[in-house]
Amino acid sequence: MSNLATDDYLLLRQKEIVMKKTLIALVGVAAVALPLGAAQAASTASEAALQSLNNTHAQIVREAERVCAGINSGSTVSNVGGGCTLGDVERQIRSTDNPELLAFHQQLPPRFRYSSDRSYSEVQRYFR
Repeated sequence: MSNLATDDYLLLRQKEIVMKKTLIALVGVAAVALPLGAAQAASTASEAALQSLNNTHAQIVREAERVCAGINSGSTVSNVGGGCTLGDVERQIRSTDNPELLAFHQQLPPRFRYSSDRSYSEVQRYFR
């Protein structure tokens, strides 16, 4: 390869690296900014809307717990509340196309996010 061809290749490679870094930075900013806006929307929901979101979310978690308990039936190791439940809840929440439910889910601390063993009053304090 001639020096000119090598220089052109290196220049293109540098531009490619800069473009990749820029894209990664933009995706990072969007990943942080979009959920924050959704979380703010969830915290300003009415009491009735908040209770409805909690009921829907708890139903999704209970369903995931049942599925995971069925997968582990006959096993001495229970995966309820573990990786199986976590993965199934995340998949279900993201497949609903409901931004308010996603915001509600993201604002919950993990101990309530993946457990149906919670009261509404325990959840309510995270949305005031």
